[in-house]
Amino acid sequence: MDIDKTLPISENLVYRNNPLAIVVLDSKNLVTTIQDMDQIHRSMGMRMFGYHYFIAKDGSIYRGRPENAFACNIESVLVHTYSSLISSGESPLLQASTPESTDATMIQSVDRIFICLEGNTDYQPIPPAQRSSLVALAADIKSRQRNIRNVYSLAEIYPQFNNLGKFVFKFFLTNSSL
Repeated sequence: MDIDKTLPISENLVYRNNPLAIVVLDSKNLVTTIQDMDQIHRSMGMRMFGYHYFIAKDGSIYRGRPENAFACNIESVLVHTYSSLISSGESPLLQASTPESTDATMIQSVDRIFICLEGNTDYQPIPPAQRSSLVALAADIKSRQRNIRNVYSLAEIYPQFNNLGKFVFKFFLTNSSL
């Protein structure tokens, strides 16, 4: 399994993540790249791409943050993004409150490795190459991180955000290998 590591790692990340689970979400963009996502996240005040991995539709896997670094404060980012889009029509790229945190007690992203899938699963299913890469990456992470037992969709943690649409729910139910 090849993992592209070309994304520059920020020097100001907090390295106190002790992963206990994997969380999968989609980018909510039908077509995007890891570089696009990095730019979007930096424009929101993050130090770099907010998640640990990005899987493109063609199955390419990209490394974001190191696994032992905290992910972005996913709750803060999602609350800002979804409330802006729904309530006022604002751009989701506006500054989110506290998207980065040094205090593990304040964020829900701690103790988790986040995998972001290119695409919007409300409108498109996960392509076979992307699905295969997700299964392989999850298995690889679990083999190296002995404390990780489960893989969750973001919707299982934050159902109000409806991330990972109708095309994915069946995938999680039928892939006990994750």
